[in-house]
Amino acid sequence: IFKILAIAVLAVIVAAVMPKPMNTVARSIENQPWLSGGVGLLSFIIVPLAALIMTVTLVLIPVMIVGVLAYVVITIFGWIAAGKYLGDRLAILFKTTWADPVSAGLGTLIIGVVTWLFSYLFCLGGVLSLVVSALGIGGVILSKFGQKPYDPNTGLRGVYGAAPAPVTENSIVEGRVILPPAEPPASEDPSADDGES
Repeated sequence: IFKILAIAVLAVIVAAVMPKPMNTVARSIENQPWLSGGVGLLSFIIVPLAALIMTVTLVLIPVMIVGVLAYVVITIFGWIAAGKYLGDRLAILFKTTWADPVSAGLGTLIIGVVTWLFSYLFCLGGVLSLVVSALGIGGVILSKFGQKPYDPNTGLRGVYGAAPAPVTENSIVEGRVILPPAEPPASEDPSADDGES
């Protein structure tokens, strides 16, 4: 219980300090859940293998220690980002808006409690924890550590806003503002035009 509460408090702090990277990772999880999970599961195989190889070489042990610590940080950040995504979904479900720290803290707390209950009631806590961790880690990796949301489909819409409208040849682009093309004024009386012609 203390661990669940500690992660929830950490989620509030991280979301307050780094809201943009947190939202970026959450958006990547939303846009590509299957790919995020797949990349996260792949990292569960690659990272231990790389750590083992570095340990055998002896020279790369310091690099391995730094890499493992970075992977732990990525795992925690990804878990919190998954909680942020769940919190945003709950806010939409209840038709309200929550601040980023509230959303992240509440979502992370719910994930922790559900995982804990599943481990006692159905013995599936480990599986659920694995799925959430894989989604989070994959979201962090796909978003390049929270720098840019992974969204190959520009038409995909989600909780974090619609994708920007595509620029057409008729659009007038000024800086970052895309103005719609000007429409010709409609004729007031179409029958009058026919009479004149």
